[in-house]
Amino acid sequence: MKPFNCIVVDDDEIDRLMIVSFVKRYGQLCLVGVFENAEEALSNVDFNQIDVVFLDIDMNGMDGISFRRIIQEVPVCIFVTSHPEYAVDSFSVDTLDFIIKPISLQRFDESIVRLQTFLSIQQKAHLYENMLGTDHVFIREGHRETKVALHDVLYLEGLKDYTLLVTEDKKHCVLSSIGNLLKELHFNHFVRIHRSFAVRKDLIKSVSAKEVLLANDINIPIGRSFKDNIKSLLITVLFFLSFSCLYAQKQGQERIDSLLLELEKVNVDTAKVRLRNELFVAYRTMSNLDLAYQHAQEAGVIAERAGYKEGMAASHNNIAIVYALRGDFDKAVEHFNNALKIREEMGDHIQAAKLALNIGMTQGRRGKYPDALRNFLFAKNIFEKQRDSYLLAHAYLNIGNIYYFTQEYSKAEENFLKAIDYFQITGSPRDLAPVYANLAPVYSDLKEYPKSLDYYRKAFDIADSLNLVSLKILVVDNMGLIYEHRGEYDKALRNYNEVLTLTENSGDPLRIGLTQFKLGRLYNKLNQPQEAIPNLEKSLETAKRAEDLKNIRENYESLSEAYSLIGNHKMAFENYKLYTKYKDSLFNEENTKELTRLEVQYEADKQQDSLRFAAEQEQLALQKEMQLVALHHEYERKQAAAKNEEERRQLMIEEEIKRQQIENEHVIAQAESKRKEAEMLADQQKKDAEALVNIEREKGFRNVSLAGLALIAGIGGLLFYQNRSRKKHNEKLRVLNTELKQANRIKTRFFSILNHDLRSPVANLIHFLHLQNENPELLDKETKERLQGKTISGAENLLSSMEDLLLWSKGQMENFKPEPKKIQIQQLFEDNKKVFSGYQNIHFGYHNPDNLEVFTDLNYLKTIVRNLTSNAINVFTTTENPTIIWEARQENGRVLLSVTDNGPGADSKKFRALYDEKEVVGIKTGLGLHLIRDLAKAIGCVIEVESTIGNGTTIRLLF
Repeated sequence: MKPFNCIVVDDDEIDRLMIVSFVKRYGQLCLVGVFENAEEALSNVDFNQIDVVFLDIDMNGMDGISFRRIIQEVPVCIFVTSHPEYAVDSFSVDTLDFIIKPISLQRFDESIVRLQTFLSIQQKAHLYENMLGTDHVFIREGHRETKVALHDVLYLEGLKDYTLLVTEDKKHCVLSSIGNLLKELHFNHFVRIHRSFAVRKDLIKSVSAKEVLLANDINIPIGRSFKDNIKSLLITVLFFLSFSCLYAQKQGQERIDSLLLELEKVNVDTAKVRLRNELFVAYRTMSNLDLAYQHAQEAGVIAERAGYKEGMAASHNNIAIVYALRGDFDKAVEHFNNALKIREEMGDHIQAAKLALNIGMTQGRRGKYPDALRNFLFAKNIFEKQRDSYLLAHAYLNIGNIYYFTQEYSKAEENFLKAIDYFQITGSPRDLAPVYANLAPVYSDLKEYPKSLDYYRKAFDIADSLNLVSLKILVVDNMGLIYEHRGEYDKALRNYNEVLTLTENSGDPLRIGLTQFKLGRLYNKLNQPQEAIPNLEKSLETAKRAEDLKNIRENYESLSEAYSLIGNHKMAFENYKLYTKYKDSLFNEENTKELTRLEVQYEADKQQDSLRFAAEQEQLALQKEMQLVALHHEYERKQAAAKNEEERRQLMIEEEIKRQQIENEHVIAQAESKRKEAEMLADQQKKDAEALVNIEREKGFRNVSLAGLALIAGIGGLLFYQNRSRKKHNEKLRVLNTELKQANRIKTRFFSILNHDLRSPVANLIHFLHLQNENPELLDKETKERLQGKTISGAENLLSSMEDLLLWSKGQMENFKPEPKKIQIQQLFEDNKKVFSGYQNIHFGYHNPDNLEVFTDLNYLKTIVRNLTSNAINVFTTTENPTIIWEARQENGRVLLSVTDNGPGADSKKFRALYDEKEVVGIKTGLGLHLIRDLAKAIGCVIEVESTIGNGTTIRLLF
């Protein structure tokens, strides 16, 4: 097995060296790089060559979890951190293991065993393999392999690390992400249109602003980030059946009326067949497929009765076209083949070749590209023998389409160019336009944008001269997307404006709205928010009229960005709130809340029992899942220790038997739970029936006497009062529960911060001692002295922090009070200078020209000063010549202490812990500002903060 390439990213030097020393113990790990932060790693590493990353979470700059989201191509991530509270979040970003500092060799060894098992299985697992060309794949499902025909796969659905191959009959699951699956050659005829979906290019029937309609009437959503993927396909989809539509000239109702009138007059069957086939063309041109099919079918019946083979072949061809347009490709191929058989019997080779083109296009839409190509080549050979250059051009056009769909771009280019050559000789400009429009995406996919733009321009010139508005819009829009991708925003702006003019003239409100959105988005990129806002507002109005919630959301997001650019933060925030309202759902949030409220209100007492049983079912499912995971890990270890293949096979059988036992036990437990639920429901129904009887009986009693009515009214009033009182108590309990949850959240956060502040110095001390004893070769003299100083300083700061913590703990006691007395500020400064003397790279200044004194508690003030200094040190990450200045002076009869740093500054929200007693989060660890707030309050000290991003921070203490 080849070594696994790994990197280490941690902002603590001692921790980095400790991990490096452990990594070097394992021959199967190859250390490629060691980095202080995520930004440095991103600038220096090709992550496609990395197998494992050992990663800290709480780092300067980008945090580890955000970094992991960016480097998804790395198979394995092992977090090594002092923050146990991040464990849950870490496993949402594909984490193999989570190690808490300080690291022990035993714990690291457990992680490496898990790593070896995972990567070994990943390397050996052949989830599918090519068996019969590109038409079938074999998918491993459990211990069996299932043969799946690729032309039966409708679309792919991604489920994190898994992908579903969806056919009409079944969903096949493979252990591979949708992104990795689409890199395989077998799936090159799929296009990704959403984070979770990829569809077959040939099955795309239509494309709207928010979804793709497949030929079998399945709607798949289009993700915002993947809209550009679908753009290059639009023209191809429109012209894929270009030959089928070739002879369908534009016919109006006038033409249909004329044909129907003529049909009433004729009595000859061959004439009736001819007229009905012409009516098929006319109705199909007007998109009335039902009437088109009716006339094609009637033409076939008449032709067969008359033995008119020409009419029979034409009828089968026309019926096949209807089936193809409706997505029933099996019946389409059946009728095309019937027509082809008749043409061959007649010796009509040209018409047979035309039918072969139609069959090929239908097979192409089914994803059967080899069959499609065979039919196209068959037709091409006949057209070459007959020297029919015009039809030969159509054959090359369709062959080019097949090669484009299979991403064989050089062959696609070759055939499109041949089609252009033949059309230039025999065809009209109208024939050349779709070829140019189909060739352009080939170069666009190859990132050869100049060539792509050249052919788009040629297509546009023809569309412009012939006034083919739809083609002009598509071409100009696609050119705009290319310009926008290349950063040529001025050209993109010109194209989008041209599209807007064309669409306004054509009167398509949805297209107008989409174009206005693109313009608004582009103006934001050009930093012209004044131009962006009116376009986005118009687009938003269109999206609202169309109830297109996806586009409404996107417009609000862009409007928020535009208002932010002009400095109108209030409007930016309002639009951002509206954007978040539509962010995660295509349903109206308020309607959903109202429905939920009504559902919860309905028979709330009954729902408590239902919820209890639902929770029981969930608990059973969770227990089953945990048992299966434990079983799997147990047998993973046994498999790794197995000595031979027979032993491994026996272990596999044992695992399967135990897995089935767990499944069976789960089914029995679920059945028992459901039986209890059914009994509960039956009992509830009985009680409901008894309640109805009692209600009817009470109605009878009410009619007996006024005294009875008064009594019932009194009881009802009492019940109403009790019910109202119960509601009030319940509301109080709800408020108390909310406050308790908030308090628990704050407590949890505080103790996690406390855990980190105490753990980090201890971890550094342990790691440094391990490095000295076990890996002294990693420490040269300079490094050893530097780390020794850092460790000593960390230990001293830990002692100070523990003293501060004890003091703060006492400060929470009601009976504990500070002991104020006169203290010399110079004494305070000297103490602080001693505590932080280890930071030789930072310049400290202490100014007390008037030798002031202050009446307060020395220990309280000393702790405040230390924590403010420590927080100032923590902000220095990239600051040149870091400086911290303490100053004491009198101001308006009061003593003022101030600390100023030249760090990066911070937003006012970062200092919330100084004012909000429910907040414990500070600039770095959070504990410092929390202590400062409580201690300052205890000694009557007023705190003021002035911080400017880029210019540092000043904090003042007023006594």
